[in-house]
Amino acid sequence: MTVLEVLKMELKGLRGYEDNELLVYLENNDLAHSDKYNKSMRIQILRTALDVLSSMANNQSYFANKQHEDLNISDFATNLQNRIDQLTIQIRKLKAEQSNSSTFVMFRE
Repeated sequence: MTVLEVLKMELKGLRGYEDNELLVYLENNDLAHSDKYNKSMRIQILRTALDVLSSMANNQSYFANKQHEDLNISDFATNLQNRIDQLTIQIRKLKAEQSNSSTFVMFRE
């Protein structure tokens, strides 16, 4: 499976971006679209997916006419932000696992 195919899987059918646009995001994260995917690329793939979703969230014109079945614009925005948050958490966890860090941060109220 190629890096581009894995990115598309991670984006789960996201429409609105052509392959040539996704290639730019991959290159920005030091990935070549035609390379064979391996597990060591996981964080870079997730960062690329995060970049694509963040770009979408920053494009107000993208939200102008989003109405899909029972999903309205605010639902779409909420779901998009939730996915961005999930990716951010997943990237942090993977980084911690890679560094074998046993340190943690405790927040106080």
